[in-house]
Amino acid sequence: MEPTLKSFYQTDAGGIYLYTQSMIDKPNLGVSVPVPSIPAGSVAVWESPLHPVLDFLRWGEETTGQWTIKEDNRKADLYSTTDGGKFEIGENYNGLGPVPAWLTTIPRPSALHTWVDGAWFADQSALDQLAYEQTKAQVDAKVASETARASTKILPLQDAVDLGIATEQETIDYNAWRTYRVLVSRVPTQAEYPLAVAWPIAPDA
Repeated sequence: MEPTLKSFYQTDAGGIYLYTQSMIDKPNLGVSVPVPSIPAGSVAVWESPLHPVLDFLRWGEETTGQWTIKEDNRKADLYSTTDGGKFEIGENYNGLGPVPAWLTTIPRPSALHTWVDGAWFADQSALDQLAYEQTKAQVDAKVASETARASTKILPLQDAVDLGIATEQETIDYNAWRTYRVLVSRVPTQAEYPLAVAWPIAPDA
C-alpha cells in the first residue's frame, strides 16, 4: 500500500504562507492546517507559541497555532511622518499589519510640509515663496548661460571688427549678438520678472 500524500502549507521562518505542497510527512516549517482565503494585499501568517526551529516537529500541527490574515506593506514605499524620510522595513515595523501612525505612504511634497491630522500641510505663503525662488533661480541661470553664449559668439567677431577686416555679414552678426546680450542682461529689470519673462530672440534662433 502506497503512503498517503497529505497537503502541507509551507511557510518561511516568520510563519508567512508561501505555497501548498503534497508530501508524506510534514516538512520543516510546514503547516498541516489549511490556509484560509487570502485577500489581495494581504498574507496569511501562522502564529504559534512554539518555536519554528526548537519545536520543529510539532510546529505547524493542529492545535499548536492559528492562521492570521495580515495587511502586507512589505513592498510599499513608506515615509516617516516626522521628517518625510524614506522608511526601510525593520524591527520597528516589519511591513505586516496596518501602517503605524508614525508612517505614511504619501511622500512629503517639500521640506516646508509637516504632517498634520493625516496629511502633509504647508503654509501657502511659504509655498509661494519657494516657487518664486525656484523660478528666479531658473531664470537667472538662463540669463547667465545666454550671456556667456553671446559673449562666445561676439569674441571672434570683435577681433574682425577691431582689425577692420570684418565682412558685411560679420558686422551684422556682431551687432546682432551685442544687442542680444544687452537685451538678455535687461531681463531681470522686466516688471514681471521672474514669474513672467519675455525672452529676446537669439540671432541664431
